[in-house]
Amino acid sequence: MLTRVYILLGGVIGWDGYADSRGLIDELKPQLDEIYGVTCVVFDWDQYPAAALDIKAHEGKSKIVGIGFSGGASRLTYVANESSKPVIDLLIGYDPSPPRQVMSLGNNVKKAICYHNTRPLMWVPFIGQLGGGQYTGTCPIETHDFAQQHLTVDYNRDLHAMTVAAVRALAKQ
Repeated sequence: MLTRVYILLGGVIGWDGYADSRGLIDELKPQLDEIYGVTCVVFDWDQYPAAALDIKAHEGKSKIVGIGFSGGASRLTYVANESSKPVIDLLIGYDPSPPRQVMSLGNNVKKAICYHNTRPLMWVPFIGQLGGGQYTGTCPIETHDFAQQHLTVDYNRDLHAMTVAAVRALAKQ
């Protein structure tokens, strides 16, 4: 079975994800594209409803992976909580943000990995703290703590290596 990876970019106003999440686009995505049977599609965080529809259309035909940074990581929890409860084989969040917008994950998510930033050092007026969110819920959740300025997390090569390994392992199943 093929694996379809949904990358939800971070950003503050939606369309700025291509500027704010270059590490996912320039460094992570090319590594994922090299894995046999993996197809990556990219959405801005505010396009999560379109990503949810696409996930539902591919459910049962492909293994589903969601990877998000910042607002993209929090919006993946919205996708997982859609009324249709899409089955997501692997959900990976890079420093979910804002923490208060991260929803609990249910059993429709087979496994979640959260890269939890213990020192995001990012505050935006009218929004609050960016970074530092954590995944919670009833699905299996693996949490990896690290400390890094929030706006540089998408370039963290150690996190990318863990992500690539997790996607590679799922694609081989």
